[in-house]
Amino acid sequence: MIQPFYSDSASVDKARTFWDDFDRATEGLEDALRLSAFRECLKGKAGEQWWMYSQTNDFETLRTRFHNQFICQTPLQMIERLKSTKRSKGMSAEVWGDLISSLCDAAQCYDAEMRYQYFLSGLRNKEWKAALATTMVNSIPHAVAVLLFKNMHLPIEDDSEFAEASGSKPSTENTMMQQMLTMMQ
Repeated sequence: MIQPFYSDSASVDKARTFWDDFDRATEGLEDALRLSAFRECLKGKAGEQWWMYSQTNDFETLRTRFHNQFICQTPLQMIERLKSTKRSKGMSAEVWGDLISSLCDAAQCYDAEMRYQYFLSGLRNKEWKAALATTMVNSIPHAVAVLLFKNMHLPIEDDSEFAEASGSKPSTENTMMQQMLTMMQ
């Protein structure tokens, strides 16, 4: 079974590992089937948008474009990705901290305060933000420790904090389906 590729939270190493596994698992299949399988494995807003706007007709084109988009990213591209990364619903403080730390490492961002700012900017949980605002925290490990100490590391989530993430996907899918149906007629 091929594991999904979560484009919004993937580091360069995870992208490379996914690609190697995917390539090995689909070797010998026809291009159309490989492209279809890839599309099913692709998860996350960044990947969805990349797929929607790129015209990929054969597997070699997919290989080149995936490599250029997710594996050969410059530090500037990784920083842009850091700015837009948001914590997913149900993600614990430790996992969120590890994710941001790995993205910061890939972006060659080693300043603890900058890393902490990326950690904060991706938070959607109001209680976490309030708890961290009332303490003298300036690094990801300290923030996670504070949330653990206050027994807040597993979030109690408000659906409105994630409305933009879940609400936009169905409308995008519906729009795409309608466009495809129109083109087919």
